[in-house]
Amino acid sequence: MRKTAGVLVALMVIALTAALAADTPSKYKELDKLKNKDQEIAMGFKQQSLRKILGTLYNLGAVEKVSFDEGFKDKRVDVQIDRKTLKDVLIQLADEHGLAYEVPDPTSLIVKSAGDKP
Repeated sequence: MRKTAGVLVALMVIALTAALAADTPSKYKELDKLKNKDQEIAMGFKQQSLRKILGTLYNLGAVEKVSFDEGFKDKRVDVQIDRKTLKDVLIQLADEHGLAYEVPDPTSLIVKSAGDKP
């Protein structure tokens, strides 16, 4: 019985480790196409529009073109990001503010509201 319990615990640890180490969720795989996805970003905004915050990625050189889908719904938000990769920043913004992305080429980003159809 003890041996079986030990094996079960070991299998649970392996499964948990694999789950934690899993790749980016499939809804964010599109971001892997970005050339500078691993560039570190640090920025902070108080009550700033999402459009301006995402436009700042262009100013930082993280992307060469940022455009917004016609269904994009802008809003004012607070954002504080300290040393995260571009990809992680975009995932954070998407999760917190209902965004989705399209990457037509490695240097361009199209921002949409998550409910928009591709």
